[in-house]
Amino acid sequence: MQGQTTFITPEETEELTGYVRRPAQTRWLERHGFSFTLTRSGRPIVLRAEMERHLLSNGQTITPTEDCPHWDRIA
Repeated sequence: MQGQTTFITPEETEELTGYVRRPAQTRWLERHGFSFTLTRSGRPIVLRAEMERHLLSNGQTITPTEDCPHWDRIA
């Protein structure tokens, strides 16, 4: 696809994870088994190929396992 970068954008990271805050994004990515790295400022960087691999694998939606802590439920 033309115009796409190697990494997903910060906006795409928000859309993928459902979170705006970086620590919440990082927890979501970890819970869902995404490989990523952090920038010096703490922003998660995800390869576009990694996102596509997860979203297209077996046509299944990735959901957290029940034994994971639900950090998003803590106010």
